[in-house]
Formats: sequence, C-alpha cells, structure tokens
Amino acid sequence: MKKICVAIFAAVVLMSICLATFTGCGAKFSADKNIAVVAREDGSGTKSAFMEIIGLKEKKDISGVIIQNGTAAVLQEVAGNPQAIAYDSLGYVTKDVKILKVNGVYPTAETVKNGTYAISRPLSIVYREATLEDAVCKAYYDFLVSRTAQDIVAAEGYVNRDATEDYKVIAGLSGTISISGSTSLQPLMEKLAAKFKELQPGVTVTVAGGGSGTGLKNAENGTSQFGMISKEKKPNDDAPSCVATEVARDGIAVIVNLDNPLDDISLDALKRIYDCDAGDTQITVWNQVN
Repeated sequence: MKKICVAIFAAVVLMSICLATFTGCGAKFSADKNIAVVAREDGSGTKSAFMEIIGLKEKKDISGVIIQNGTAAVLQEVAGNPQAIAYDSLGYVTKDVKILKVNGVYPTAETVKNGTYAISRPLSIVYREATLEDAVCKAYYDFLVSRTAQDIVAAEGYVNRDATEDYKVIAGLSGTISISGSTSLQPLMEKLAAKFKELQPGVTVTVAGGGSGTGLKNAENGTSQFGMISKEKKPNDDAPSCVATEVARDGIAVIVNLDNPLDDISLDALKRIYDCDAGDTQITVWNQVN
C-alpha cells in the first residue's frame, strides 16, 4: 500500500509539473504548427527598437500575440514553448534558448559594433542636466563613462564605449542614488552599481526595473535621479527636459526554443511574422519561414 501511495504521489507531482508548462509535458517542435509569437509590453524600449528596426514602427501587435513583461519572462516563455519566437536583449539571453542569425549574421559584441548585425540599439541613462550638479550623481556619471565601468560592460558581453581614463575615487563621498527603467539595462546596471559601491562605500545605489517608459517618466519627474532606456531618446518622449548618455550598446537577439532546428532568419521574415497588416503575406506557420 505504501509503495502504491508513493507511486500515486509521484504521478501527481509529474502531472502538476506538466500542467505548469505552456505547451504540455513532452511537447516537441513541429514545423506544421503555428508560430507562437512573443512580444514585450508597450512601453518597452526593446520592443520599440525592435519594431522600428524591422520596419514596423508604432504598429499594433498581431492577433494572438503572447505579451511578456520583462526580459526574464520572455526567456521563460520561449524556453517552455517549442513553437515560440521572440526578441530579447543579447546581453541577457541564456543558454536555455537558441539565438538565430539574422540575414546570415550571428549577434556578438563584434558584429553589433561593426554594424554587420542588423538589430541593435543603445542602452542609455537619462537625467536632467541639473542632476549632475549634485556631487554624488556626478561621481556616478563619471564612473559610468570611465574605463573602470566600461571594462565591466565589455566583460558582460555588451559593446562598450571608448574610454581612456579610470574612475578616480573621491574620499569621503556619501549619499544615495536611485536608478530605474529598462529591464534590459537593469542587470548590467546592477553590476556597475555594485562596483561603484565597492569603490565608494559611502554611497548607496538602488537599481529598479519597470521598462524604458518608467525610466523616462521617473527621470523627468525626479522619482529617480537617473532613468534607464534601451532605445534612442527622442525629443518628444516622456522626458523632454532630460538628456541621454549611452552607457553601452546591445544587440537584440531573435530567439527560439532549443527544439527548433532553424538557425537563420531574414529581416523580411521577421517583419512578416510580426506585422499586423501583412495580410496574405503574413507568416503564421514555421514551415513558411525560408
């Protein structure tokens, strides 16, 4: 009886795990099935940059799109859904999903920097110019553009900006800094903030997400001294009185499930997958991707 109970319990646990996935236990990729199109939420800098680059600026999402908030949620969706396709920050992508070449070019720091990889965008901080009148904020800004910080940017797989001077520690510096916004820049910013704390132990830097839209609004209204955005800053955005400084450059990776045999996709195919107005030319099934 005890063995039977144990077996039943194990079966229930297995069933629970299966039900917790989007595609069911043992689901496999099928080229004859519909593509599960995954996109970021409105206000995401990654979404804005991706859609603009593939020629769909300010277009609505296609019918049936799976919206995920934040980079981690996108990765989780694709890792658990054999039919999925999505886009995510290259510096954040894990080995749980497959990165595709785009127009024959694999995204790396080198191909992003030399422009051969087509889908890339800046990762920047936004702030009011008066913010840098504060000694603590100015010190953090100087750190971000220093060789000390940019070496970390490169080590994390992002494209760093040219920097020749190391950060100079300021004795007795103390205070707090609040940074919020892009979830694509957030993991890198957390590492940079930790290094700054090591150099300037009297300063506390808090880093929060929320998306690029949040970063712009928080920098504009003073909720955060710095906002993080993962797209080009435009004059008519939610932070008209702020300026932007690029911290790093990042590729936007096109990702699929590990079971998907596809290795390369064209910009045209991406557009036809994500275009709500594609009509008869829309790609909806995997075997339509050439």
